Amino acid sequence: MDLSPSFIAGVADSFPDAQIILTGFNVVKLLNEAMNPMRIIERKEHDELKGHTYIFLRNRENLSDTKVKSLA
Repeated sequence: MDLSPSFIAGVADSFPDAQIILTGFNVVKLLNEAMNPMRIIERKEHDELKGHTYIFLRNRENLSDTKVKSLA
C-alpha cells in the first residue's frame, strides 16, 4: 500500500485485522530519503566523491565499464 497516513488510517479503521504491507518502491524511497543527507555530508568531506552520485544509486550490473572502474 501507499505510505500516505490517510491510506494507512483508513485501512486500520475499516479492516482492523488486515496486515499492512508496503511496496518495495516505498521502502526504497524511504531508504533513499534517509541516506541522502548522509551522502551530502560525505561528499562535502571527500572531494573524490564529486560526480559519483548516480554510481551509488544504480545497480552495479547497469553501470558501464568506466563507471565500474570509477566505483572501485
